[in-house]
Amino acid sequence: MSGEAGAAGKRLATVWLRIGAECCRGSYTVERDLRRLTGVVQASLDVRSGIAHVTYEPDLTDPPRLVEAMRRAGHVVGSPIGA
Repeated sequence: MSGEAGAAGKRLATVWLRIGAECCRGSYTVERDLRRLTGVVQASLDVRSGIAHVTYEPDLTDPPRLVEAMRRAGHVVGSPIGA
């Protein structure tokens, strides 16, 4: 996880999550579901590695909440990488 400053002075952080997605369609669904979560600013998934790069506002969410929300949405999610 890392910290950075975003537009409008918002405090941002980054986390990498291992997420099961077997195709581009799965990638789209994972990215869409991540972006819908409160506090998520940006999300992208590398299908080959199964790792999602998520930029979020730590004042609004945190990695455990992201993992739990994605699991509730039916995705297979491992623990945050580097956490």
